[in-house]
Amino acid sequence: SLSLLSLLPLPLAHLFLLSQHFRMVEGSGVSSLKSCLICATPVTVPHYGIDSCRACASFFKRAKLSGKTFVCRQGDNDCAIVKDERFMCRRCRYDRCVAAGMVYDKKHKKDNGMHTAQSSSPDSDDMKPSTSREPEEEPILKRIGRQFNASVDRRRKQELQLLHDRFHLKFAPHPTQQIYWGNYETSVQLFHITLHEAREFYEKAFPALTKLSVEEQNRLMKSYIPKFNIIDNMHRSRKVWGEIKRFVMTSVVTTVEFTRPDLWLGEEQGGKNRQALVSCLHAQNQMQLDHVMPMYVRAQITNKEFYAVLALMLCDVDPSVEMSDYALSLLDEIRLDVFEDLQRYYKNEMGLYDYSTRLGHLISLCHVIQECLSLTIEFLRFEDTMFDLLDTHEKIKE
Repeated sequence: SLSLLSLLPLPLAHLFLLSQHFRMVEGSGVSSLKSCLICATPVTVPHYGIDSCRACASFFKRAKLSGKTFVCRQGDNDCAIVKDERFMCRRCRYDRCVAAGMVYDKKHKKDNGMHTAQSSSPDSDDMKPSTSREPEEEPILKRIGRQFNASVDRRRKQELQLLHDRFHLKFAPHPTQQIYWGNYETSVQLFHITLHEAREFYEKAFPALTKLSVEEQNRLMKSYIPKFNIIDNMHRSRKVWGEIKRFVMTSVVTTVEFTRPDLWLGEEQGGKNRQALVSCLHAQNQMQLDHVMPMYVRAQITNKEFYAVLALMLCDVDPSVEMSDYALSLLDEIRLDVFEDLQRYYKNEMGLYDYSTRLGHLISLCHVIQECLSLTIEFLRFEDTMFDLLDTHEKIKE
């Protein structure tokens, strides 16, 4: 478990800024702030019976629910617990939580709304022992998978309805599934469905992030959607066609033959720069395949690893995207939850003792997708400069 943590790419610069902010608050004479008894971070609200920060409280809860036993990194059970420490010792952090008096009892933990309703009811009996139990916390990869599959089902229904109402597409030669030939026009329209459903998937799979401001969520989604679309279509292409040699899925129910970009755009479409537009679309698609496909094939990811990639790409925010320290701390917690769930998956379900190779492939795949996205943006800027594609074609601008 310790070797797993050593691979986590935590954004130290943002954690440093967070610690600097707390130091300024401590020195400003604000007496209402107390310190976390575990890591000394300033806090205003107690958690689990003691003055503790949300991060330490969340760590303690996960540790209690998982039932795992940690090993001290140094071996002397006396490691320093510092908020901005990259590889914090989990054994010493857990022991500090227990010694400080932190208690997490899921049998007696109640929802505030339920507690209020019971207290105001004339039939409630304070002397009657409570039999209510807090439901077990759903593993993060299971939640992501459940919400993603539900999103795909909704997308499929909406896409089929749109194609039935507005387009008359021919069937692609698939032996068992209802797959249509896509084109430039339909891809743009279907992408609006992807955008809407990706936002709903994000809100349900990562509910903690809905606490952020609308502006910050929009910035996060703007960074996330292109990466989501790349891995989503690539993973679906492999599941539908077996291997990606000729056909690529462009949505849940449409596909294109990427070696024939001239089929994507009708002869009557594209205007005077039609050939430049076709070449641009083909080059963009080929660039994504050339950069991402080798790593994707090497990784041979399972469905559960695919769900992990969906989360890790969300947490891997480009430095140019302005995010608050609070948002970055939430993303760090999601990343840690994903890696801990992956660790259990590798050990318990795949029976792997050494899973460093598979884990390294996932991290590399996320980095390759981010790099591919950056190259795609630069490529489109170049094409626009050379051929005025954005001025000529409103759909590319959109």
